[in-house]
Amino acid sequence: LKIGRHFRIAPDAKLIVGRNEEENKRLEELAGPFFFLFVPDTGSPNVILEGNKKYLKLAAAVTARYSDRNREKDIEVQYRLKIKTGKITVDPISDDELAQWRI
Repeated sequence: LKIGRHFRIAPDAKLIVGRNEEENKRLEELAGPFFFLFVPDTGSPNVILEGNKKYLKLAAAVTARYSDRNREKDIEVQYRLKIKTGKITVDPISDDELAQWRI
């Protein structure tokens, strides 16, 4: 719990969102078996999703919310799971919705 912002988005899923460059680097190192998300070509946190793929869209919306593009719609978020990569387009999650999951 010492690294990043933590959100319990479901009983079986948690997000960790980097708060600065140092935490982002550390989260990328720790991503290993977890989904790793970020918004390319902008100031963006690195995010780890500890949970299965059904939470990927929600994790991407949280990633978009903390990026420098958080006032835009249709933000492309890239993700990686081990060697598999992909991208998903989402709107940023609202602050009210996000607040319910903060640990």
